[in-house]
Amino acid sequence: MNLRHYLATARMSRAQWIIVAVCALLSALDGYDVLAMSFTSNAVSTELALSGTDLGLVLGAAGIGAGIGSLVFGPIGDRIGRRPALLASLALSTLGVALTVLSHDLTGLISWRLVTGIGVGGSLAAATVLASEFASERRHGLVLSLFTAGFPIGGALGGLAAAPIIQTFGWQGVFALGIALNLVVLALVAVFLPESLAFLAERRGASARIERELERLIQRLGVSEPVVVEAAPRQHGQFGAFAGLFSPRYLATTLAVWLTFFLLQAAYQFASSWTPKLLVKTGLTPEQGIFAVIAISIGGIAGALSYGALTSKWPARSVFAVLTALASLALAAFILTTSIVPLAFTAALLVGFFLNAAIAGVYTTAPTAYGPSLRSTGVGVALGVGKIGGIASPVLVGALLDGGATPLALYLGTAVFLIVAIAGILKIEPYREDVAATAPATEPVTERQLV
Repeated sequence: MNLRHYLATARMSRAQWIIVAVCALLSALDGYDVLAMSFTSNAVSTELALSGTDLGLVLGAAGIGAGIGSLVFGPIGDRIGRRPALLASLALSTLGVALTVLSHDLTGLISWRLVTGIGVGGSLAAATVLASEFASERRHGLVLSLFTAGFPIGGALGGLAAAPIIQTFGWQGVFALGIALNLVVLALVAVFLPESLAFLAERRGASARIERELERLIQRLGVSEPVVVEAAPRQHGQFGAFAGLFSPRYLATTLAVWLTFFLLQAAYQFASSWTPKLLVKTGLTPEQGIFAVIAISIGGIAGALSYGALTSKWPARSVFAVLTALASLALAAFILTTSIVPLAFTAALLVGFFLNAAIAGVYTTAPTAYGPSLRSTGVGVALGVGKIGGIASPVLVGALLDGGATPLALYLGTAVFLIVAIAGILKIEPYREDVAATAPATEPVTERQLV
């Protein structure tokens, strides 16, 4: 039996769930690292006397870095392996968080948030592929929902910890805690995450190291019967993986995935980064601003986890599109109810629920839109394009705010962008492997053959 087919159809093993859990934990860490600056934005801007444009650049720096990281580390993962790319990017984000603690001016903050973002973008690109690859077809939606839920879980826990930490240790304490969390997750990734099966299969026979890793992976997964380890056909030609994204087979899919990632990430980064500051402008306290982001994160956890259940009952693209439309309505309701705090917090929960459920949709959809040999590049580049949206929204909002834009106009404008995202969602088609690519190989792989 083909090992890829076996993993897709068999019941998920304990080892597969451990891989998923570590990827979800990594996503939670990325949520903490990215949103840490949002939680500390009022304290940082007060201490350093930052203008709206300055703060927008600081909030957007991690997004710029994440775009660079996913664009760079995605293809690197296809070339040297997802696991080493993930470890390198995670080490880089740890360095960025550590040096943020030592920053005392605008230039330092922007520089080290940029480095943090590069690491976050690279780790998310690799972890998205690994979580998707080791999920069975039956549990695929649930697995990617759990992975996506990690980000708002990290944000919610970070928000809960931020207020007391800032009061006791200053805003630097939030990033000091981030250093410790990064080191713990780096150790867990090194111990528990294996190399990508698609990567190993594609390079089988290239070296003794690849053969040993493939044997260990089969043993770890608990596969007892003889299996075929066969690489999927490459989906790109002589100009490389990036050019393959624009081949006739993938062009429409690539543009649709990019548009969807861009607009959803722009909306999410706006809501999560600027809400504490904008709510203060509407008359709420800084603490209420932080709690609004916590509400968005808590709603996001429920939304991300709900996506898999919703797609088990209704067509995935239809669910994805409806959730995006509801996220648009929730954003409008949120800003229109800030004068009634309980209603505003309820709307914040709904913003988080629908936005993160929609983001779970794009994280679930993107890996399945590309063939295995293009998957890391496709997801990595899409994440990079999405991060451009994450860059643009905080920076643009800062400039618009300095130019006199009101919180009401900013939230309603973002709601309109989400409606546009639906056009991209409806154009994303799943990858279908050629029949020839799934034909059984003539010789099964056993442990004896791998030695």
